[in-house]
Amino acid sequence: MNSLQYKVSRWTNNLLFVVAFTLPLIPRFQLSFLILMLILFFLNKQRQGNYPQVTGNWPAILMISFYLYHIVGLLWTDNIRTALLDLQIKLPLLILPLTIYYGKQIEKSVRFKVCSFFVYGIEAAIYFCLVRAIYFYMHGNSSYFLYKEFSFFIHPGYFSMFVCFGTVIILQRVLTNSHMVNFMVAMHWYRIFLFTGAIVLLSSKAGIFIQILIFAVAFVIALRKRHSTNIRNYGLPAMLAALVLYFGLFSPLTSLRMNEMEETLSHSETAEVHSSAMRLQAWQSSIEIIEAHPLKGAGTGDAKSYLLERYDANGFIENYKRKLNSHNQFLQTAVALGIPCLILLGSIFIFGLYESIITKNWLFLMFLLVTGANFMVEAMLEVTAGTLYFALFYVLLSDEDRN
Repeated sequence: MNSLQYKVSRWTNNLLFVVAFTLPLIPRFQLSFLILMLILFFLNKQRQGNYPQVTGNWPAILMISFYLYHIVGLLWTDNIRTALLDLQIKLPLLILPLTIYYGKQIEKSVRFKVCSFFVYGIEAAIYFCLVRAIYFYMHGNSSYFLYKEFSFFIHPGYFSMFVCFGTVIILQRVLTNSHMVNFMVAMHWYRIFLFTGAIVLLSSKAGIFIQILIFAVAFVIALRKRHSTNIRNYGLPAMLAALVLYFGLFSPLTSLRMNEMEETLSHSETAEVHSSAMRLQAWQSSIEIIEAHPLKGAGTGDAKSYLLERYDANGFIENYKRKLNSHNQFLQTAVALGIPCLILLGSIFIFGLYESIITKNWLFLMFLLVTGANFMVEAMLEVTAGTLYFALFYVLLSDEDRN
């Protein structure tokens, strides 16, 4: 490797670190970093035959195809301006597979550092939100400790997804490295406690359930390691799961949104409209659109206008006022581009699950499960934070299988 190639590789790695760290903090300003990475990719002479080789790189092929399908959807969309904005938001699904999977192979140490910087970014965001909440509390306003008021940088649903996967990253290191020094072990468990507290404060229903499941899996893994006699590795996950279960589901101080969901499921005809009810209404309207346009969908830029029409026709006033999306990425994709694009998105997950199980890439598997669960309740690929997170870690972690 000559001097220029070494510098290009180092700059690319440094950009990955910056993107990972700033993802929970300033996701809206990431496009410039991605463009720089794309430029460096074309400067790098040590790629496969100097040009990307398509065959065999299925993670990249599927993700790039998913993006290109959105370009094809321009042919039958009316709102070109919205469609172009959607293509801009989804640019990470094109740029990151090119720069990571088709570029020089990412070393294991670089992947480790990217995950570490992501955890550090989450930690920094939580500290900021806590300091901000304390400041407002000292001035007589305690509402900044919960939900949207607490999550300053991004929507609490996205933030909780980041926190859940950050917890997975830390737990994986604690449970698989038996030679870690005590100070690092203590720091990792401190972060896990911090992240768990943030999940409760964010009040994301999906985040709370996922965090409990993460600790349940960690508990089972720790018990299966019979050579480990350290009660900490299975005692702390059990205790944390119990704490999330209580404060997330039963505590009168923090369980209001869970009570709303319970009311929605048991009394769907209730006149009161809150987030759980609006999500069910969004799903109903989305399914109606998919049934009417199963093959082509509404078009890349027309999904929102079609949804607004259905909200108006169904009398879902709050959904219409707030201009809500489908609140389910799989439904949102089918609304926009029909069942063929839905199959493509599903293939990305199915291939990833297959590869992660075959290669025993457990971090990749947990990423897919955490992300897939959030895709069921949020349209995660409709904002930059979601597309960047999904593209970065999907391609980065699946790239490990090439080692």
